[in-house]
Amino acid sequence: MTLSRLKRSPCRGMYLLDKALVEVDLWVKKEGDESDDKQLLSAYAEIDVRTEADLMLYERISGDNCNLDLKYIVLSESVEAVIQVYAKVSHPHHVLFTAFSTEYDNYPLRGVVLFDDKLFGEEKLFKHVVAVKANEELHVFLEVNDSVFKWTFQDEHVGAVVSPDDSILDYGHFFVRVLFAPKDCWLSSAPTF
Repeated sequence: MTLSRLKRSPCRGMYLLDKALVEVDLWVKKEGDESDDKQLLSAYAEIDVRTEADLMLYERISGDNCNLDLKYIVLSESVEAVIQVYAKVSHPHHVLFTAFSTEYDNYPLRGVVLFDDKLFGEEKLFKHVVAVKANEELHVFLEVNDSVFKWTFQDEHVGAVVSPDDSILDYGHFFVRVLFAPKDCWLSSAPTF
């Protein structure tokens, strides 16, 4: 038995003024048909974000079969960053894409996992949404075999300010793009989650 992985991140960022509603639908994936899977936790949690910004917060969502501990940060004066990754590899490789920002816990040792699986052949495109402090850097790392490649993006700059060298082509074709949300909307002063 393995816990099924989260298939997608939010399709857009959330701008918060005081509370967020989090929906949890966690399943245990079993061998065979999807109908054999067992629901582990289904719950809603309301998170109050008015108290502290820019601090790591912890919440527990309790269920009949288990508890889910959430660790999150509400970033004030932040922007939505949409990370898009295109990958095409000719030989199977296990790849790990992670995103880091200076505001994330234990930077640069931890980050948001974007993709952690085997890649082979066909083109793969995936998208994740994260929050980044305005004018801060966002780093996207690719780990493949024993090599690590890095892209760095910064709000108010077009394209990557740092990109990997050509040795990345030994593993395949990878294109990473980050789109930062505009700051000129009326909600721009609200914290991003």
